[in-house]
Amino acid sequence: LLLCTHGPGSFTGIRVGLSVVRSLAHSLRLPTIVLDDCWAIALNAHAPHPMHQLVVIDAQKNKVFAGIYVKHQEHLKNLMGPTLLSIEELSLLLKNDSYLLMGDGERFYSLFDDPIQKKFIVDKGLLQFPQ
Repeated sequence: LLLCTHGPGSFTGIRVGLSVVRSLAHSLRLPTIVLDDCWAIALNAHAPHPMHQLVVIDAQKNKVFAGIYVKHQEHLKNLMGPTLLSIEELSLLLKNDSYLLMGDGERFYSLFDDPIQKKFIVDKGLLQFPQ
């Protein structure tokens, strides 16, 4: 079984990576599962049940890819798949009491207004993931 992600990320990097996985899968006759990065990060978090999980990935040029998920029992429910947003747009979407913040978007944490910052539970271990 081969597992890979389809982004978000750089277009060329994703294209090359998927081509390699597809070639390996074909030549080795292995099944392949393709996930998005935000969902994979949220899936691996040990969040209290149920808690909203906000995955933020830097998209450059003051934009982020953000995904919102909630764990229900052992399943991860997708409330908002990876979406390209500005910090202002993301602030308007945050309506629940608290979010577990994950991904490499920690540097954007200080850009949120104070009332929005109070909605975040920041776990430094969940902010460090391989690029």
